[in-house]
Amino acid sequence: MYLCKNYCMNIKEKAGDLLIDIAKLVIGGVILTSIISENINVLVLFVGGTLASFLLILLGFYLYKQKPERRKK
Repeated sequence: MYLCKNYCMNIKEKAGDLLIDIAKLVIGGVILTSIISENINVLVLFVGGTLASFLLILLGFYLYKQKPERRKK
């Protein structure tokens, strides 16, 4: 899937970059939440944050590494 004007970009690659960036934000949120240390179950926080980050990173790399689809003329 390409959008072409003056340049071409792969939409799946950009979506993969976005998911990897969101995973980094989740990791940062988990760290900041643990520093603030409100009345939050730390085990749930770390397990949930780790799983969410891991899944987002896997999906991001999957989209990032897919070969671009070429249209047949």
